[in-house]
Amino acid sequence: MPHWWLKSIGAVVVGFPLGLFTSGLVSFAFLGNTPLDVKSQFMMWWITPIWLLLIALIYFTHRPRRTLFVLSFVVVIEYGLLQVIR
Repeated sequence: MPHWWLKSIGAVVVGFPLGLFTSGLVSFAFLGNTPLDVKSQFMMWWITPIWLLLIALIYFTHRPRRTLFVLSFVVVIEYGLLQVIR
């Protein structure tokens, strides 16, 4: 179906930054005193489940454009929060 392309590309393009920024926020919020090598490994492996969850969940929506717009908005908000925290 034609909407599968939109869902697939959107989930990959929007899902990765969302996973990356979410792991960054978790790192700043909860892992402040953790050693850097443990923290970096934990955050590296935290990105994948978030990203794959978004890729899987986007196929349950009936309106992929609206879902991608909302996810894009969340990515922008998380990016802004990371810039403020830094």
